[in-house]
Amino acid sequence: MARNRKMRVIGGVDTHANSHHAAVILMNGRRLGDREFAAIEQGYGELLAWLRSFGRLAMVAVEGTGSYGAALYRHLHRENVRVIDVDRPDRKTRRHQGKSDLIDAYAAAEAALSGRATTVPKARDGLVEAIRALHVARASAVKARTATINQLKALLVTAPPELREQMRQQSRDALLEACLRLRPGADLIAAGARGAPCTGGHRSGVGCIRSLVPLHRSSLCVRGEVRAAAQGLLSVRGSLSVQAPCGVLLRRVSVVRHSDRLGVA
Repeated sequence: MARNRKMRVIGGVDTHANSHHAAVILMNGRRLGDREFAAIEQGYGELLAWLRSFGRLAMVAVEGTGSYGAALYRHLHRENVRVIDVDRPDRKTRRHQGKSDLIDAYAAAEAALSGRATTVPKARDGLVEAIRALHVARASAVKARTATINQLKALLVTAPPELREQMRQQSRDALLEACLRLRPGADLIAAGARGAPCTGGHRSGVGCIRSLVPLHRSSLCVRGEVRAAAQGLLSVRGSLSVQAPCGVLLRRVSVVRHSDRLGVA
């Protein structure tokens, strides 16, 4: 079929970790073709060139712009292509039409054509994405540190009596420092065979805590990025904390950064 360069077409993309399946339709819904591309920078360029070879590209509907399709969306956005975020087909549609990469790619394009999909994807870059990454790293470190401290205290329950009495009244920080100085020695080995592995286990647990991301430093990083992204937000009493859930933190930053678009005074 001779391709009319004046025809307006819509692309649809079903995204995956290693490959993306693209499809093209006309503005009247006629299906023109489909093809699979590698999920790499070169593949994104080939995908866009292939879509444009069918005519004037009106828009591209991408499934999963918040996960596997994030890099593809950024590439299309840089090329000034209108991108629509499309949800996965619901169960009813999958039961009637089946489930395959080809079907999902055409379904994405048809959802954009019909107007069922109109969402503009988030850019997922810049300061907001930096805050998201820092907050995830900090939350993971807090969770790991808490679990390790709880395990350390549980080990003290079955520790030798002389060691347990010595550590019982210690504060958390003092307990960590004391356990870090423990060494399996002849005195503890003589006191009981269980003494040596117990002290080694305590010291290993404290070493795990020390190897975690410094939480104070990560908190400062989050605060610095928030301050750069939303001037004045941290100065409002009770408005924000780096301990807030990631979704709450990013929503508040987004409201400040996009108050004009959201109509927020």
